[in-house]
Amino acid sequence: MPEAVSFTIHNHAKYLLNKMWEAEDFEEKMKHEMQLIRFMTTVHEDARLNLEGATPGNLPERTLNLINGIHY
Repeated sequence: MPEAVSFTIHNHAKYLLNKMWEAEDFEEKMKHEMQLIRFMTTVHEDARLNLEGATPGNLPERTLNLINGIHY
């Protein structure tokens, strides 16, 4: 995976974590927590598929789509 993609994933996870911690309203905090969990799950699934050779190319497409706001 290109280093720039790794940094992008790291920065997005950090952003989601900060939003979760900074939320004052409980419902908002839970919303951000679910976004972070969904993001980290997608990162893990993309990494697993890449290691298994099940994905063409070297980019975590689903993870990048989440970062760009495209949801499945």
